Amino acid sequence: MNSYLSIILLTMVFWKVNIESPKMEKIGAFQPINISGETDFEGIWVNEGSDPMVTKCEISFKTDHFIVQMWGSCDPQDCDWGENVTNDMNRGATKFDLLWDSGFAERNVTYEIIDGKLKLMIKVHYKDNSGRTDFAIYEYFEKQ
Repeated sequence: MNSYLSIILLTMVFWKVNIESPKMEKIGAFQPINISGETDFEGIWVNEGSDPMVTKCEISFKTDHFIVQMWGSCDPQDCDWGENVTNDMNRGATKFDLLWDSGFAERNVTYEIIDGKLKLMIKVHYKDNSGRTDFAIYEYFEKQ
């Protein structure tokens, strides 16, 4: 009787492992990356913050480079930073940098797509001898 119970217990243990095995195989399953969706820079992006440095960003792709136009927060209306163009880029890129020079300051901006949002890291360097401190900020944008 003891050996009979041991066989039943072992059978139940192995049966449970066999039932859970398919779940374990799915953990490491390959998930394809969506190049045309979440990593697509093209479009009009609006800042989701309440006190932004950059309010809006429009990005397009032509031939082998991105064209970016940005607007900063000004009063009574937003300031147009103008257009800037990347060097040769792949349309499926997920990150690129541009330098914006307004005369009194340089802004090195890194553009990155994260979870379907545009993330800008803006590093500001003042070059007008005003004594203002350089700084860096992150801003997040949603596609319109």
